[in-house]
Amino acid sequence: MKKRTIELTKNEYLALVRAVLLGGMVYGALHDFVDERFHLDMSTMDRAEHLLAEVAEQFDAEELLEDEEERAELAGKEEDEENVEEETHFSLESPLYEKLERDMETYDEHTTDNTLANKLAWRDFRREHSDAVIEGMAHARGHGYFGVELHPHEERYWQEFEDHGYDRLEVKEEE
Repeated sequence: MKKRTIELTKNEYLALVRAVLLGGMVYGALHDFVDERFHLDMSTMDRAEHLLAEVAEQFDAEELLEDEEERAELAGKEEDEENVEEETHFSLESPLYEKLERDMETYDEHTTDNTLANKLAWRDFRREHSDAVIEGMAHARGHGYFGVELHPHEERYWQEFEDHGYDRLEVKEEE
């Protein structure tokens, strides 16, 4: 495979590092918890991370890399200790990585609230309108976007989550 070269400023390099580390967090979770089919994506993300770590010195970003102590600790946990010793890694204890973990937690909370609000809004909307009415509305518009109609329902759930979190959500017992 032919390698290409790109020129980056330090800020562009750091933005690329953030993007690759965030991508690794996402694909790592998908690989670990969802499905093996994400293994290739995770391998590609790992390789991109290592390539960026190898050139950190060129961007005066060595503070983002593992120190010898952290590398030795990881080597003890890895099955393939030789591979760990040879590759350059970003530190999981760096302020940048810690910030990205906090950002991912915020993102996860935001997307969870939005997804849950949307699914509950659709449930409520379907309770108010038959499938035939909903199909007729979609046909009349030429599309199935119901954002305007769903918004009041979603807003009610967003407010609920903001005020009470999930404390008042309950699963009904079968009667």
